Amino acid sequence: MKVHVLTIGDEILIGQIIDTNSAWIAQKLNLIGMKVSQMKSVSDELSDIKSQLQLSLNEVDIVIITGGLGPTKDDITKKALAEFLHVPLVLHEETYQFLIRFFTKIGRDPNKMDLIQQAQIPENTLVLANKMGTAPGMWLDTGNGKVIISMPGVPYEMEYLMENEVIPKLKSSFPSEIILHKTLLVAGIPETTLSQQLEEFEATLPSFIKLAYLPALSQVRLRLSCYGQNKELLENLLIEKSTLLKKILGNYIAGEDEDTLPIIIGRLLKEKKWMLACAESCTGGYISHLLTLVPGSSQYFKGAIVSYANDMKEKSLRVNPQTIERFGAVSEETVIEMLDGLLTNTNAEIGVAISGIAGPDGGTIEKPVGTIWLALGTLENKQTFLIKAGKNREKNIQYAAYVSLNYLRLYLLN
Repeated sequence: MKVHVLTIGDEILIGQIIDTNSAWIAQKLNLIGMKVSQMKSVSDELSDIKSQLQLSLNEVDIVIITGGLGPTKDDITKKALAEFLHVPLVLHEETYQFLIRFFTKIGRDPNKMDLIQQAQIPENTLVLANKMGTAPGMWLDTGNGKVIISMPGVPYEMEYLMENEVIPKLKSSFPSEIILHKTLLVAGIPETTLSQQLEEFEATLPSFIKLAYLPALSQVRLRLSCYGQNKELLENLLIEKSTLLKKILGNYIAGEDEDTLPIIIGRLLKEKKWMLACAESCTGGYISHLLTLVPGSSQYFKGAIVSYANDMKEKSLRVNPQTIERFGAVSEETVIEMLDGLLTNTNAEIGVAISGIAGPDGGTIEKPVGTIWLALGTLENKQTFLIKAGKNREKNIQYAAYVSLNYLRLYLLN
């Protein structure tokens, strides 16, 4: 069963707020076997709302709307729905009385006409009780087996209505198929190279199994999706196909499902009972930030030294000034000494040291912007890597951090 999701409001279209409702709705629908085939944001114009409703109902049986249900003049969703269905707006007495009780309880005396507007609904509408706010949800039958569901745009109100009213009614009103997903986190291989390696694998997939590539900085999430009616069969197929992917990609597979590189590294460090420390220059503490986002990271993360200036490298990490003078702050020699000083000062079993040119300035012909050196390991066993990033400062910092974490993961595995 396919669904369209429409968000109403000029505030979304001018970038004043970000539409998070559609993504949340899509996730919940997916769990009950319904697929969102289109998401659109529509302006606060009657004609735009009505024309989009017509376009959507030409393609799908279910349209879900959020926004435009308040008491102000620009909240015109109900009026648009009434005109679209050729029915009048009528006062819903239960909602009206609820609004009176609600505002009396909090000591406010609202304008009566505002209450009436808030309590009006298109005729023949099933009202969905909103216990988290004042705007009711609405279930509108278009008369041909198709429905329009309208909810407030306030996220916690919409979420309450979806979970307590909309999803139960959708499950009882429409047939749905089982949808199962399996996600694998891939790191250390570009998306294009990855897709080339998986060409044969994809060619053998049956039509009811899809492989999606979800790229991010230095990482790709591979999502296998199965559609059908036999849950046990689909679960076994997902296990079979994900196992095959792991065999094909080997150590490029970093984790599964909700795993992230910081979570995976924490797991590996706890297995070894090692403490990790970081010495960061160009990343400015971002690697440490990612690691400490994980609850319980104090079990394996000792701390960090953000040695941004050269004198901090010399004083806090015991880097020889002659090393910096001869080879530069961004060099293999410097990050090795940063790592040695870090491990000596912190007594951590393993460390990461990084120094680079994040940009947009500071590059040279020999060392352009995006040149980053990384050293990691123990006092006895170190590895160094030259990372080549781009020209965007923020992206360079993030990219360097995630690449460093992946190199650390591979070191811990091997």
